[in-house]
Amino acid sequence: MSANLLRPTAERLTIAGPAGDLEALLETPADADGSRVAVICHPHPVYGGTMTNKVVHVLAKTCNERGVPAVRFNFRGVGASAGAYDEGAGETQDALAVMDWALQRFPGATLWAAGFSFGGAIAVRAAVARNAQRLITVAPAVHRFAVDGAELPRCPWLLVQGDRDELVDAGEIQRWVATLEHPPQLALLPGVDHFFHGRLNELRSVVLEWLDSTRGGRMIEHLKRIFAGQPAAQGLLEQREPHELATAALLIELARSDFSESQVELDAIRKLLQKRFGLDADAVEKLLAEAGRRADDAVSLHEFTHRLNRELPESEKLGIVEMLWRVSQADGHIDKHEEQLIQRIAGLLHISDRDRVRLKLKVVVADRLDD
Repeated sequence: MSANLLRPTAERLTIAGPAGDLEALLETPADADGSRVAVICHPHPVYGGTMTNKVVHVLAKTCNERGVPAVRFNFRGVGASAGAYDEGAGETQDALAVMDWALQRFPGATLWAAGFSFGGAIAVRAAVARNAQRLITVAPAVHRFAVDGAELPRCPWLLVQGDRDELVDAGEIQRWVATLEHPPQLALLPGVDHFFHGRLNELRSVVLEWLDSTRGGRMIEHLKRIFAGQPAAQGLLEQREPHELATAALLIELARSDFSESQVELDAIRKLLQKRFGLDADAVEKLLAEAGRRADDAVSLHEFTHRLNRELPESEKLGIVEMLWRVSQADGHIDKHEEQLIQRIAGLLHISDRDRVRLKLKVVVADRLDD
């Protein structure tokens, strides 16, 4: 399995916060040296924001790609985190508590801060308070911190904004940035809405290029075009994905669902794809690489199941559900998150509960007989 499909080591955490325990996830890439750590803040808690948000996930993954451990966490009152929404004041204290924990976990590390929407505003406040050395804000709710006399970061700061954002006005962002003595680097992306639907890979590219440029490397012309408001180069294949790609993407989504994608699961995916589609090893690697990118950029599972429903008969869709169970069982244990995701995918594929459970029993029994 190619190295770029291996996921960082993931640890589910409970961090002591000012209003009680905070649910968190630390993802540490294999090449991390402990010199840097990133803390990433999620969107508005009242409107469904959580640490599993797609934009937050992309920010964490992008930091990992540059060898930086990333801590995502749920604000008070979200998920398993204690407490209740506190109008941004308490949430800022939550972020500071997580940053303090991260700096204790990685002594002497340089702190990076990042956030999306409401979380972008919280990240700005926390970055000032803890002297972060890098700051990434995506469609930040500037009205929460763009006030006269408010202290703003002096560190390298990237602000990514879509010009079709329906929640954060791009014009307001541009006017505000123009007034600042030490403005962030503004990347205005044409045609991008608030949630970056279909454009998450472009967000990833912008952040990676900026991180590389602030590390002292040369500024890539691609980045200059983005900051000038011109369209970015497309990183995805333009053609619609075939059912092989949709199948591979669903298998990758499953392996990621428990935050602990393992080598044994990845090996199982490769073997299943080789057998089902008659591919050689190189073809499987290319399929998985592209499927991983598509999974990162997908807004919902429907993008993949819709294609499969259109192209495949029920018998082949049943085969895909069986493949999902085999990947889940590959490490000898079906995690509850994996089971929930398989139930959801089977429903989207119009597979009955009876057939879904039958296929699970088939896989589990076969695995026990092999033992």
